[in-house]
Amino acid sequence: MNTHVAAIAFPDLPLAALKRKGIDVHLKATAVIQGGVVIWANASARRLGALPSTPLAALPSVVACHRRAKDFEAQIKAEIGQKLRELTQRVEEDGEGWIIDFSQSEPVVAPALTFDRLWRDLADLSGVFPVGGLGPNRLVAQVARGAALSAGSGWLRVMPGGEARFMAPLSIDLLPQLNGEDRTTLKQAGIATIGDIASTSAARLVALCGPQAMGWRALSRGVDPSRIEMEPIPPSLGHRFFPENGDDMAAVQRRVVEICRAWHAALQAEGLAPSTLHLEIVDRDGLQRSRMIRLPQQPLGPVDLTLLVVRELERLGRGMGVWREVVLEVADAEVPDREATSWHEGQMGSEGRRGGHRQRKGGAVLPLVQGQS
Repeated sequence: MNTHVAAIAFPDLPLAALKRKGIDVHLKATAVIQGGVVIWANASARRLGALPSTPLAALPSVVACHRRAKDFEAQIKAEIGQKLRELTQRVEEDGEGWIIDFSQSEPVVAPALTFDRLWRDLADLSGVFPVGGLGPNRLVAQVARGAALSAGSGWLRVMPGGEARFMAPLSIDLLPQLNGEDRTTLKQAGIATIGDIASTSAARLVALCGPQAMGWRALSRGVDPSRIEMEPIPPSLGHRFFPENGDDMAAVQRRVVEICRAWHAALQAEGLAPSTLHLEIVDRDGLQRSRMIRLPQQPLGPVDLTLLVVRELERLGRGMGVWREVVLEVADAEVPDREATSWHEGQMGSEGRRGGHRQRKGGAVLPLVQGQS
């Protein structure tokens, strides 16, 4: 399977209104996508300005950081929701096997989530207007991102085989492996573009900048020696929706039926047999209940899957107020016995819990879908 990288920056973070309140946020995130599904993800942010810097290790924490700014929530969603949906569609249409790399942050393994889910989580952040680049590896994607940032906007894609041609006219300032002193030395020697590095002998580069320059000619041709290591996590399909009328259970059930049919078709197309079902309901008073259910080893047909989801949602929602949000997810990942029970025997999960994620073996975090599905 071909692997590609997208490096994305968020130069317009945050909204000016937040800056006036002394809140500044730098966002970094990383995700790996195979078959249109995010199988590994990480995000971090630090708050600057009048507030102390605080590292935030996962998407739910990043989202929580901004939830204090409730006054801006409607404006945020209106301004960035469509932009992120458009970007998601453009990347998804390019096929499977993408690695989406938003930063050079240290990886934090997270359970599988759909690509759509990742963007919906990011859509809860303030003023996200991404700029980025796609390439065959992390290096080329980072250079493309730098070129897009230099241009002020845009989304640059570098096709396999076109790395050297794309990079040749660009400034050496865009090569992340070069420090400021090396760049100054090279420019004084008349080496100002990445193409100039490619045409300069390795011996001369080493004479100018020392032994660290040995691999620069390979870098200038788009060869990236670094690797992104990850723990492979089986894929999942998840949806969050917001019932227009939480009292209308018939309308909720119709939406559930649509989702289950789409699930079954997608899973069948990929040859996947999910082993867990995760459900979550939040009512208008903020009460949140969740349940994780072990599915039978024999794959369920679309009708049986739908009946199971409807029945378990009814059980989970008993005694709750009007439903405000509903989260559904089927996953291919095995779950430790302490975290799941037989699908016909009972429930696992915290009732009345207020939070935005669930835990998996190893402490990895799964952010929930944000926005309309």
